[in-house]
Amino acid sequence: MRFLKNAAILAVIMSMVILPGCMQTEDYQPQTEDDETGIPNGYEKPVVSQPRTIGDNVEDPVIPAEDEPVDDEVIAVVNGHEIMSSYVGELESELLKRDIKAEREVLVEELINQRLLFEKAQKLGYSFERQQLEKDIEKQLILQGSSLDEYKRHLVGEGIPYEKQLERLILDLSIQRYLAHEFEKMDLNAGEDEARQAYDLYAGMSEEAIPPYEDVKEQIMRDIQQQKREDALESLINDLRGEADIRVL
Repeated sequence: MRFLKNAAILAVIMSMVILPGCMQTEDYQPQTEDDETGIPNGYEKPVVSQPRTIGDNVEDPVIPAEDEPVDDEVIAVVNGHEIMSSYVGELESELLKRDIKAEREVLVEELINQRLLFEKAQKLGYSFERQQLEKDIEKQLILQGSSLDEYKRHLVGEGIPYEKQLERLILDLSIQRYLAHEFEKMDLNAGEDEARQAYDLYAGMSEEAIPPYEDVKEQIMRDIQQQKREDALESLINDLRGEADIRVL
């Protein structure tokens, strides 16, 4: 069964953390395999399901925010962990800002996926600690002539509590680190033969003239590689779901 419903939703979920300065780019590489983060060099952040469930502490980042509505309710339980309706509302609001509409059921499924990935990251020792993360943020800010206090004021201006932001970032980077190591074990590269086959298939179906193969080869290879990553991620999630206790209320 295919649980990765919408790549656009997954991309938004991964981008819902506001990072300081150069950490805000999509290709941010927080350190290397040999230092604090353990994320291998050359790894690009995948389009992965990182829906935001906020933790109840640094070890298990899923705390409801202080400003959550009083009528917040449990909408799903994953291995004993509760996912709240406010998390769906937060994700839905962010999607609407980008003109993306999604069914509530789809968002709930993506939040479940994210929780499963985070639990696996924790189990394998890929989760981040608060102190480690703050040190990394401060290093980036210093390089830009800024400070942690200025970053906190920026978050306040965006209406995001600093503690909540840290929880989100721990969640995000823990899953990123886990997936980086998993993807390194797989052959996710695109070969020349695959690219040529994809081009010929499209050319045979298109009623309009298309660019020469050499002009679009690199883009085709990137698309194939991205599709392989999405397929690998789907397989990982399906395996995790098969082992999990999931209840949607």
